[in-house]
Amino acid sequence: MQAIRLDHGTHITVYEGRDALPPYVDPIPAWLDGEDSYRPAAFRIDVLGATMGCIAVWPCGIEPRSAATDADAWTVEDLRGVLLACNRLHRCFGCGAEHEVLYPEDALWALGERHRHSSESGCPTCGAEFRTSRLGGLRINPYPPNVRVDPAGRECPDRGAGALRRPAEHASHQA
Repeated sequence: MQAIRLDHGTHITVYEGRDALPPYVDPIPAWLDGEDSYRPAAFRIDVLGATMGCIAVWPCGIEPRSAATDADAWTVEDLRGVLLACNRLHRCFGCGAEHEVLYPEDALWALGERHRHSSESGCPTCGAEFRTSRLGGLRINPYPPNVRVDPAGRECPDRGAGALRRPAEHASHQA
């Protein structure tokens, strides 16, 4: 776990695979698991006393470094280019299929330029472009939410505790 204090009373905590996650931070979705550029994270704003679970996304081709000791603690520079995102369920306007979309949180303070990240759009089910489907984000799960497949194409077990929450169910933690 790496906790980085940013300007203006904000903090980001990035969790690694072996770290226990607080209840307001979901694990990385199975369809993104195994990719090092995605890490569970928490964003805290002191003045509001609120912490929001999210996913820290590094730009394409850049992976976060591991900090073996406290002397290797991360700094703001280690977060250069990172976007904060949430896994949301979206419905295609063309065919009605639901897909998980890794959607950047524009309301959160971004650490880098969005243009350094690739994006995807269109419906994996019917093939409709963004103009019709209204599906777009950093990544789109090509499988419907009731089909769990990891990046290697293997079916995954039930979602369990890390189940995707619909946007209305996604709440922040008040401290």
